[in-house]
Amino acid sequence: MASMGGSAETSWNAPEASARQAAKVVPGPKYMRKLPLVEKLICWDLDETLGQFYGIYARINGHQSSRRDVLRPGIREALHRLSVLGFTHVVTTVAPERQAHEALRASGLFDLFSGVFHEQMILRDGRKDYSVVAKSFGIPDEERRKRIISVGDILELDMHRGGVSIWEPDSPYHSAGVTADFIKLMSESGDGNFWDGFRTIFSKAGESKRLNQDSIHIHVADGFDTSLFYQEASAIACIRVQDHFRENPVPLPAPDAGGGRGIQP
Repeated sequence: MASMGGSAETSWNAPEASARQAAKVVPGPKYMRKLPLVEKLICWDLDETLGQFYGIYARINGHQSSRRDVLRPGIREALHRLSVLGFTHVVTTVAPERQAHEALRASGLFDLFSGVFHEQMILRDGRKDYSVVAKSFGIPDEERRKRIISVGDILELDMHRGGVSIWEPDSPYHSAGVTADFIKLMSESGDGNFWDGFRTIFSKAGESKRLNQDSIHIHVADGFDTSLFYQEASAIACIRVQDHFRENPVPLPAPDAGGGRGIQP
């Protein structure tokens, strides 16, 4: 997994610190002991956000499945592009540890993430607790809404409470490039601060775009309906694709086609 190593513990404010060089020792499984200190962190949901992995999960449990495992269109390119811009990626999923790791390995995405926070690590009272992620990466709680954004398909489960979230109910069927563009826009609009970026975009939308006091509609890309709103002291961008702009997910190779996809139940 990318960026699991690092130098000795260093303050983020030290002049020589960088997202790839500074590391913080944190409790947890052995593979999560050293995580980089980062400036901006994107928490990606796994199922129905990065792809669909029903076949992999069935084989882990010793079952057969007729459903193909697929990746969301453009997800690999979007992750690469955001990484080049200085964003760090982690997976935050309610899938069990083994399922999450097998899905990421089989899809070829494993090395693009700096951490995997699975069901036992992040699920609290039926919701994802992003403070666990923040602590692991040395992000103070008061800076969480500035430096962390979540991306997922189920609002109640994936919402970054008190922070910024991108909610994509039909994400397997539209390009992740649109998501990457909006994340970049929010970061730039807030000078690297996700919360300020959301507020800036919201305030500049104008009265003609306002649906009500706490909700507006904006144009992100042709074929997409995007609304921004506040809920539970959280900032949410909902991105939906129109039917005639939907794309087909990208099938992963079948298990017998090689590429190390053999899974033992």
